[in-house]
Amino acid sequence: MRIDLPFRQLVDAAPDGMVVCDQSGTIVLVNAETERMFGYARDELIGKRIEALIPERLRARHEGHVSGFASAPRLRPMGSGLELHGRHKDGHEFPVEISLSPIKSDDLMLFTAGIRDVSDRRVLERQARRANAYLTSAVESVTDAFALFDEQDRVMMMNSSARHLLGAVRDSGVVGLTFESVLDNALNNAVF
Repeated sequence: MRIDLPFRQLVDAAPDGMVVCDQSGTIVLVNAETERMFGYARDELIGKRIEALIPERLRARHEGHVSGFASAPRLRPMGSGLELHGRHKDGHEFPVEISLSPIKSDDLMLFTAGIRDVSDRRVLERQARRANAYLTSAVESVTDAFALFDEQDRVMMMNSSARHLLGAVRDSGVVGLTFESVLDNALNNAVF
């Protein structure tokens, strides 16, 4: 089966922003998702430096990253533990994950950046941390020994009264252990 799709349609179908730059960091191609994410029309970005999509406070440092990557190009997967931000045309910043890939053809070196807006994920992560903090506070406020177990009967968390009763200094010593293991440990270390 042969599929004949124009290159532009193929690039625009990508769910993430796609930006292709030359070795100097000049943008040579963007897709529709990049336009949507950053608020620029395609013709506003082509020929501009990649730093146009980066917050101003990070631009000077970024030029060094571009030259460093150009001198030793390698695939860098998305979400490689960096806190990265994009800059929308209107000036607001948003968290992104970026994967980089070098493309070499003949004497031309290009770099492709896959860009994903992770704003929604960061909101969910903050909400999860907040809910976890509320749960931890609620568990700790129980005056009697209290432990929370998962469906496999493994400890998820316990309050200080339970840790004291079981001789555990902190949750990390018991989290993941089964109730039976925790009880055996406590009985083996008990002083009667």
